[in-house]
Formats: sequence, structure tokens, C-alpha cells
Amino acid sequence: MSQKPIITAHAIRNYLPSNDLKNCLQLLQDDVVYIMDKSDNQWWDSVVLDPIGNVQRGWFPASYTVTFTFTFTSSSKFKFKITFKFTFKIAVTVTFKF
Repeated sequence: MSQKPIITAHAIRNYLPSNDLKNCLQLLQDDVVYIMDKSDNQWWDSVVLDPIGNVQRGWFPASYTVTFTFTFTSSSKFKFKITFKFTFKIAVTVTFKF
């Protein structure tokens, strides 16, 4: 059974890039950001959905966010497990049974 983590970040403060920085993603505090590439430790390529569903993609400094990872595991069609791993070393496992 394969697991594909979904890496997500929560903006802890605003990041407003200057106009001369191309391909940068503006972040507002409390934005939820979906990480596409974090191969660079300082700048991450990400996607944000705005409140009306528009998608914006760009780079932002990692220090403006706190990350968490969702891993979905399905052991049968009626049972699955979700594991949350936070960067501040908290892990929570939630199991749903139907």
C-alpha cells in the first residue's frame, strides 16, 4: 500500500514580495499553502487558493510558514488512517472506522 504525503504550510505572517521579485508568491497570515517543491531549504515553490478559488503559484521564504504533512493510508474501502506530522515535532494519528 503506497503513501503519498501532502505537504502543507500555514502562513504565520504576511510575505509581500517587492515588484522586482518575479515568480514570488504573496502570503497573508493564515493562508494555507500547498508545497510543490521544497528542495531549496530557504525558498519553496507552492500553490495558494484564494477565497474565490483562484490558484496562484510561486516561491516564498520558508521562514514565513509552519509546515505539516498529511499521509493517507487506506487498508480497506471502509477504513483509512490519516497521520499528521507537524514541524514542531507533534504527531497525531486519527483513525476513522465506518
